[in-house]
Formats: sequence, C-alpha cells, structure tokens
Amino acid sequence: MIAVLVPTTFSPGQPAAASAGDWSLTDCLIGERPPTWLGPEDPGIALRAKWHIHNLDPDKAHSYTLQVVWGDPSERLGRTWVNTDEVGAGESRTFDIEADATSETADRLGNGVVPCEIVYLRDDDNRQVTGP
Repeated sequence: MIAVLVPTTFSPGQPAAASAGDWSLTDCLIGERPPTWLGPEDPGIALRAKWHIHNLDPDKAHSYTLQVVWGDPSERLGRTWVNTDEVGAGESRTFDIEADATSETADRLGNGVVPCEIVYLRDDDNRQVTGP
C-alpha cells in the first residue's frame, strides 16, 4: 500500500485530547526508484520509509496526517506530508512513504540507510497521536 502524498498547508487550531496509537517509522532509505511502466528511463532518486500504526481507539476508524523528514536536523534531505487512508478501530496498517531526493544528495550519500523522523502526527479529529 502506498500512502497518498499530498503537499499540505495545515492549520491545526486547538487540538482535542491526545489520540492513542502505537506506531513506528522504519526502513528509512535513500536510493534509486525502481522503474515503472509509466516512469522515465531515469526514474530518479527517492527517500523512503515505512510507517506502522496500530489504532488503539476501540470504537472508531481514523485516518492520519503526518510529516516525515529525512536527514539530520542540521541537514534535511527531504520532507513530505502524508494523508493516510482510514485504519479500522483496533486495527494495524503499514504505509509506504516516499519523497523525492536530489541526485546530488544521492551522489554524496549513495544508496542506503538515512535517519528519518515524524515531526507532525495528528488523527482525523485533529488530535496529536501519542506513542510509540
């Protein structure tokens, strides 16, 4: 499953109480995109991660908005906003997250593991998601 990547300007306003969820961000990588039947001959360089979420709300499905950044705080390699599909009450899902990286970044770093983190995470009720 690929998460829908949507550039967003988001005004959070006054959030409600925190939303409970167990989550993790793994497989933070930089590397060449695999070619697709739609893609150009040079598919480009991508930053990738996997986001795992367990919705701890026993009564309601939730979708989530998050911002993922790659690189150290002193040198950000890329960032993206993600709006996910709903995760059922008490269910878990994994979303593949991807953002563009520049070829100069890839030339300097090569393919492999890079640091990444979530800097913003709220559910569809505008509640900050607690966890992991």
